[in-house]
Amino acid sequence: MVLAGGSNVPAFVWWFLALAAVILGLQLVFHGWRLFMWRQENLIRNERVAMLGNVCVTDADGSVSASPTPLTSSSPSPSPSPSKASRRKRPARTLSLGGKLVGIAVICAIAAGLTSLSKWRDTHAFMINATDSLPHWAFFVETGRFPARGEYVVFHPGTEATTVKYFGEKPAAFVKIAYGLPGDHVTRAGSDVFVNGAVVASLKPLTKRGDPLQAGPVGKVPEGCVFAATPHKDGFDSRYAHIGFVCRDRLVGIGQPIL
Repeated sequence: MVLAGGSNVPAFVWWFLALAAVILGLQLVFHGWRLFMWRQENLIRNERVAMLGNVCVTDADGSVSASPTPLTSSSPSPSPSPSKASRRKRPARTLSLGGKLVGIAVICAIAAGLTSLSKWRDTHAFMINATDSLPHWAFFVETGRFPARGEYVVFHPGTEATTVKYFGEKPAAFVKIAYGLPGDHVTRAGSDVFVNGAVVASLKPLTKRGDPLQAGPVGKVPEGCVFAATPHKDGFDSRYAHIGFVCRDRLVGIGQPIL
């Protein structure tokens, strides 16, 4: 996952706005098409009326009859041949100013919707948490966000030897809780780890496979870093030196739990 620019707006807000833009664009397309078809029907209707050219004539008995041509002489003039009628010039069909404005609005709305979706895709991802250190197993990840206290933080665990042994040379991103922010103080008493005097985690001497674990850093959390951990007793996080403080060079963003 590549670190990208983000914003302070929650992920679901961007998703809602992008979806709304697409729906608006589709609605404008639908109404624009209806307007175009209505204008076309009117043009066709007007052409038919012009081609008929009927003239109403009042007979001697008072009845009204239709004559295909004006009564300019006693003998009716011959009707135009089909070839001449087919060559009769028809009025050009053009969109009105309102139709053009609707079309422009449709194009702009669709472009805005696609741009929003593209930006959302570039700064968001779906992540599966395969460990049991957190109660949630599925997250929406918003990249480029520095976490607030208590938010789920997504980061690269690094390539320390123990990390590589358990998670591979290219380990997947970790999801933990941002307990400590820049300026906070991390202390340790026995196996308990504290952030600003509150217990956030406990240490174990060995992993489940018997590999030794080294206690993590204590003191002031550096600028641009967080102390990321979980309350789970088997959590592998900042409580150990193998992970340590998580700084910006390893930060991916924040996670929004969904399942």
